[in-house]
Amino acid sequence: MLLHRLLAGALLLALPVTPTLADVDRTAAPCWDRDEATAARVQRFKTMLLVGALHCRDVDPYVMADYNAFVRSQRGFVNASAELLRGNFVRRFGATYGATAYSDYETALGNELSAGDFGPERCEMVARYARMAAEVSAAGLVDLAAETDDGEPRN
Repeated sequence: MLLHRLLAGALLLALPVTPTLADVDRTAAPCWDRDEATAARVQRFKTMLLVGALHCRDVDPYVMADYNAFVRSQRGFVNASAELLRGNFVRRFGATYGATAYSDYETALGNELSAGDFGPERCEMVARYARMAAEVSAAGLVDLAAETDDGEPRN
């Protein structure tokens, strides 16, 4: 009996239950409406800035201040985007597992975006995007997020 439970548990762990980041990029996919896909891009952008600021704070001592200015300026829109995205996971995976799936998604996203090289050039780009993001409207933030859709800042 214990062997059956262990095998069942192993099979459950082998199933992909957290959506891949590629799922977010397919705005036409039935599980993601346009607003949810936009919210996912905004959250990816926010996470890119957060990860970049954390990695770059020794290279650029002002990058955390730039990131914090972005957070203060865009808090309402970023929080609304997070709630919309969390709602997608609850709708897709149910009330019980949706919050866990969303948390797993956020963790995977942060890990993915941490894998880059955070040298001086990249750190300057992260700081520049954080400063720009602090000054734009919500629509401008969506545009900035689209520019960095793959998590890589552009020159």
